[in-house]
Amino acid sequence: MYLIGCYHRSMRRILLILFALPLASISVFRTNLRIYSSTDWTIITFKSARIALCSGNQIGKRFRCYPDHIVLIQDKGKICQGTFTLYFFQIPYRDTINIKKGSIGKVRLEFNWNEKKKTLTNFLSGSDVNSKNFTVSLPGEMEEFQKDLSFERLVLSFYYTWYGNPEGPSGKWIHWNSCGHNPDIGDINAAHFPLLGPYDSSSPEVIKTHIKWAKSSGIDAFIIPWFGENNSIKGINSFVNEAIKEKFNFAVSFPFPDYPIEVSPEYAATQIIYILKTFSLLPNYLKIKNRPVFFFFSADQFNQSFWRKTFRIVKANGFNPFYFAHTKDSTTSREFDGIYFYLPIFFQRADRKTQTMYFRWANVLSNIKNCPVLLPVFPGFDNRKGCNANTLFVPRNNGNTLLQLFSFALAQDPEGIIASTFNEWHEGTEFEPSREYGFFYLTLLSILTNRFKNHEKIRC
Repeated sequence: MYLIGCYHRSMRRILLILFALPLASISVFRTNLRIYSSTDWTIITFKSARIALCSGNQIGKRFRCYPDHIVLIQDKGKICQGTFTLYFFQIPYRDTINIKKGSIGKVRLEFNWNEKKKTLTNFLSGSDVNSKNFTVSLPGEMEEFQKDLSFERLVLSFYYTWYGNPEGPSGKWIHWNSCGHNPDIGDINAAHFPLLGPYDSSSPEVIKTHIKWAKSSGIDAFIIPWFGENNSIKGINSFVNEAIKEKFNFAVSFPFPDYPIEVSPEYAATQIIYILKTFSLLPNYLKIKNRPVFFFFSADQFNQSFWRKTFRIVKANGFNPFYFAHTKDSTTSREFDGIYFYLPIFFQRADRKTQTMYFRWANVLSNIKNCPVLLPVFPGFDNRKGCNANTLFVPRNNGNTLLQLFSFALAQDPEGIIASTFNEWHEGTEFEPSREYGFFYLTLLSILTNRFKNHEKIRC
């Protein structure tokens, strides 16, 4: 086993940064915005300002609000209007606002606060993308928000139950042999090789070992993606049987957009109800405030109306889960009880600036909504042996990638950390021990999670 100590100077410097005092309160800049658009599409982009939340009756129907832009979804030739409040968590004295529009009609923005107004109009036409910049100072005022939650800090990790081999309960190779790989000769669809070998997820001994390792590293529960009853039930049932014996918690994630069929609110509700009936009454199903926890990956694939209808059906059937949304859209978040991210590199770019922007956004939004936020950490990313030619690679850098990401996450004082992932071998994000790294990353995770849960600083 690899050992982690305080003798490594670069590691010590990073660890000392990790555990600053929690943030006291959040300051946001509030202004009102009226939008009028008669074109077929509109995107409003802020060069430096960052939006924490859009609030208004039209939000989530025809408008989507992301940290650095607003999208208007409208029918061609039909007028789209909205009046709502914007909460900015980063705003300069003057900012450049860009309005892009289609080839017809016009777009007018009116920022107003206490009788002060700034009006911006783009009526350009003649091309597919009619772009116009405006440099303005926005009217508005500052407002303070602070979370008031009684929440025990959690460390969760995504856990995949989809692996199989010929000697295990599955009776055949599953997932290890995808993308043309041949496990019979030691060639698996993974950047690294599991210390347990290409195992079967339904093997009780494998599950017991995984739970033992997870507990030792400070992981409180696994999050298991659900790909439909036919694709998921065997692997999850095998895990649940052992997890009950080991008194280890779990929750379920709906993995949009990877779900195998097109999903409607009615179908989504049916699946949620089935999962809750099957698992949520078990003693080791993860609960917050006595409500079973449910995760939705890429929740902003659907709008606010979709989720409102889905959750109404679930509630009408007697269930009241605690819903977490993986989202970058503050309009979608209005229907959920908490916010989480799976991997920060899925924020379009893998750069540090983008990662920290979304971490900061989630923290500010959670203060405004007074809801928990769970932020991700990962050791690295490597799917170069996968099926997709457009591969992404984030080096592990001897643990520094994980340490730096922990620093970014903990600076926002989240209620929980998600170690992404325990065993997603195809993307090389696994904390599970491998031949290449041994127990190095589980040991490092153990140190970090212990300090996170106990609000401690590192002392060497």
